[in-house]
Amino acid sequence: MPIEASATDNFPNLMIILLAGMGAYIGAYLNQRGKLRAIHEKLATMTRQQADIAESARVRWSKRSEVIAGVYGKLVSAIRAFRCYLSPATSSTDESIKELVESAKDFDEYFATTALFLPADVEAEIRWIADEFLKAYSHTTIFLPREGDTDRDAARLHNEWKAKEFSRVQDNGDIGRAVATVSKKLRRLVED
Repeated sequence: MPIEASATDNFPNLMIILLAGMGAYIGAYLNQRGKLRAIHEKLATMTRQQADIAESARVRWSKRSEVIAGVYGKLVSAIRAFRCYLSPATSSTDESIKELVESAKDFDEYFATTALFLPADVEAEIRWIADEFLKAYSHTTIFLPREGDTDRDAARLHNEWKAKEFSRVQDNGDIGRAVATVSKKLRRLVED
């Protein structure tokens, strides 16, 4: 006669099945939890990176705006200095030349150290203006009459060059138009 198994005899088998099921459930739960933790960590990392990129962009934009404003101000000061020096009403004294040189040098040095922050087309236009400022300076000081100099030809040549360069820095001259064009571009860059 067969022996009937009692409920207590099947208990160990039932426990094994129950523990195996719980182990599978807990394993799946922990696996899912690990995946979620990894996703949260990745999102946190990406959020920090995005914040770093945004901050970097803000700093770059701030620096670029600062540079553009600086170039604009120094360009305006330089063109004013050239217009003042080249004006027929201004005599070519050492003091007037010194003021011109200081303004032009300030503009040129600032531009040279910050040109990298400017768009390539604007940089090229400003470089052309800086070169033309140098030419205007050279043309008007090469025949500069000195105190006590009686050579009227040198004075005449100096005044002719000053008049020629003065017309170039006026609003309708090539340098004046270039400065106006670049000034508009610089303003647009700050507004964008």
